[in-house]
Amino acid sequence: MALHITIEYCAPCHYEPHALELAAKLMKLKLDLASLTLVPKDGRLFEVIVNGKKIHSKAESDEFPQPDVILHAIRALR
Repeated sequence: MALHITIEYCAPCHYEPHALELAAKLMKLKLDLASLTLVPKDGRLFEVIVNGKKIHSKAESDEFPQPDVILHAIRALR
């Protein structure tokens, strides 16, 4: 299944480096990526959405996601 991954991050909060780092790590994994999109927003958010399903929210977990946690969540979707 081709994956469409979106990382929404708070630009005013300076979360962009976290988004870029996660995107780079995800690109190095052997995933069937159809798209990987970074969307700057505001509101202190950092969310990872895969094929329309939110798999991580910093607002809910109070943490930035680790790539291995995201990979585990992606595998659980299959």
